[in-house]
Amino acid sequence: MFVKTIIFMFLILFLTFTPLTAQEEPLYINMEFREFYEVNISSVLAKNIGVAGLGYHPTVCVNSTSKELDLTKRTLEVTFNYDGFNPRNLPIFGYEGHFYRNVTFPISFSLADELNNGECDCFQFEIFLVKPGSYWVECVEIVDGKRMVGSGMRIQIIEPYEWENIIKQADLIKAENTSAVASKNTASATKWLARGTFALVFATFALGIITCFVTSKSIKESRIVKTKELHTYEIRKFAESWMRNLTEIKIETPDNTVISTPQPQVYDFEQNLYFLDIKNHTPPDLNILRTWEKFRKLLHEYDKKRYELFKDICKMSVERTGLEYDPNLSLTTNGISEFFVRSIYGQLVTWVQKQEMKYDSYTYFPKNKGGGIVVGHEEIIGSSLFKVSNPELAKKTWGIYEEMMKMNDFDQCSEKIKEILVIEKDLKQYFQDLNSMLNDFSSIPILPGTCKFIKWSVE
Repeated sequence: MFVKTIIFMFLILFLTFTPLTAQEEPLYINMEFREFYEVNISSVLAKNIGVAGLGYHPTVCVNSTSKELDLTKRTLEVTFNYDGFNPRNLPIFGYEGHFYRNVTFPISFSLADELNNGECDCFQFEIFLVKPGSYWVECVEIVDGKRMVGSGMRIQIIEPYEWENIIKQADLIKAENTSAVASKNTASATKWLARGTFALVFATFALGIITCFVTSKSIKESRIVKTKELHTYEIRKFAESWMRNLTEIKIETPDNTVISTPQPQVYDFEQNLYFLDIKNHTPPDLNILRTWEKFRKLLHEYDKKRYELFKDICKMSVERTGLEYDPNLSLTTNGISEFFVRSIYGQLVTWVQKQEMKYDSYTYFPKNKGGGIVVGHEEIIGSSLFKVSNPELAKKTWGIYEEMMKMNDFDQCSEKIKEILVIEKDLKQYFQDLNSMLNDFSSIPILPGTCKFIKWSVE
């Protein structure tokens, strides 16, 4: 009976503690910072990676990346925990051009993307540690939503003067010890020699203090220069992305109308952290933000003017035909479509702009549809111009359309069209100027000026 019990318990333990499959095995991920060094601060030994306010590049490595593993189901969660408090709500972490004020900051990585589906076993990312103090960094791998074995480390970020004081304190102690030995060896010397020794010790001590002050100031200035270099890099990247986004803003040709009330556009890059900051680092002869604002307002004005012209032509079309404006010809009543107005609009603008017809010929093209006669013309494929109830009304409306396409009695529209053409020309110039300014801005090695981010980094 005892033997059976032992065998039964062994089977339960075997089934309970079955090893993880290859798909569920952790990759044993670890993260390390370059230039680790230990420093004794207030009798606490900590791993220090540098001074506050600079960007650091942790290296994440895995034990192995077997081709059999499905990396698409694996993510890595890296969490930075700041041990201090943040009562002034100042930035603590910087990541991908944005700053964060929470004392805990998690970052999630897709291992399939970062490790190129197993082609490599390491990757790096950049993190800005703005505030001095102690941080706890934890790495946890997640497989199909299941948290696997993790690892952690404690890192220390200090102010430049703290590190400099530590070095100088050691030098002063060494100098004092040397002076004490010299004083002991010369105790039998004369009174003047004793006084000279005292003066030497005092001068050595004073020299150490002065050296500490000067070196600390030099370190701070060096830190400001380094911070400006890093900040320049980030803003230049933003300016380059702005240029790419700018090419996606399309300036429509004047003969292309606007058929609904235009709304001011909101662009993604305007929400970027560095959009307003760019003015703090722009040379006086590069009015980037002012030029952009003029371009943005003029683009909205351009849309408004084209819409107003569309409404004027629509109103005249309704008055001359006696039909309702039915954009998609979806009503059962007689009506003119959006394309009726748009084709006349395009014809008028093209004539004022180029002294030529947009549509040289157009053919009466009726067909029965939905209990009425729908008329289009062959040059606007698939576009119906109007819908009426009988052939006589169809012929009459077509005649009115032909007369309007010949641009008779449209003098009141010509001034608005000329305004639209002037705005289009100005828009193209602003667009060209803005591209040129952003290109010049992106070529500046170190940007001038300062801002709150640089001040936060060095205060």
